[in-house]
Amino acid sequence: MNCTRAFEIDLEDLLLDPGSAEFREFASHCEGCADCAAELELHRGMLARLKDEDADAVVHPSDASLLELARRPENLTQEERTGLRAHMRECHPCDDAYRATLMLVPEPQLSPIARAALAVREFLSPSGMRQWAPVAIALVMAAGVTWQLDPFGLGEPELRYRGTPGEFALEVEVPEAGERGGFALYGIDDDDTVLLRVDVPDAWYGSEVTAKIVTEEGVTTIFEGPLHWDPERRETGFLEPKAGIFDFDSYRIELTPEHGEPQSHWVDVR
Repeated sequence: MNCTRAFEIDLEDLLLDPGSAEFREFASHCEGCADCAAELELHRGMLARLKDEDADAVVHPSDASLLELARRPENLTQEERTGLRAHMRECHPCDDAYRATLMLVPEPQLSPIARAALAVREFLSPSGMRQWAPVAIALVMAAGVTWQLDPFGLGEPELRYRGTPGEFALEVEVPEAGERGGFALYGIDDDDTVLLRVDVPDAWYGSEVTAKIVTEEGVTTIFEGPLHWDPERRETGFLEPKAGIFDFDSYRIELTPEHGEPQSHWVDVR
């Protein structure tokens, strides 16, 4: 190399302002200097690659939006919930950070006024009506049958009564049919309950829906039972299988309603 001029100036700054007099003068010099021309092309290529990487950079969701998905998913639109779940399936760092954040950040406590309003709402809900008719509710729960509670003719659909879900070690939001969800078994005992919340059509709420969890190829059924309904989460049905039935594999949740077309949901277990 005979000419060192390219090393005596800041080519990055020149390339950021190609209209400057300094850049035009150096470009004119490069027309007759092979050494400087090669160095200029090298820096142009590096700058172009950096711009492409910035354009393709992945935007990760905020911790606040992930917490909202876990704690108050009804505050998010269906499109936002689907996008967040799809991102966590593809981005393992975000999925790990999401689970760690849930363990570190305590569940927010309601104010006294909010707790009072919630108590009134629960008292007026079907699950709260056991205070009005304890004997009837006890018989229904003991028999494990479906009951219908609509004393005022308000049109509440027939509901398989379960109230709120029981104790569980992990809550999993299973996405809509055609999309894939997933969860990890790390740190979970075989006897722990996995709460699977499944997005279903609004028209299914309260009806008889049979649920089966089968291996990906559909040969082995590892769980079968009714889909249950939670009055506090009408947009989903839920299942409560034990963690021990799962292996590191992909599974299909098959839902068959009493009336209408069946649908399938996918979960990948890591």
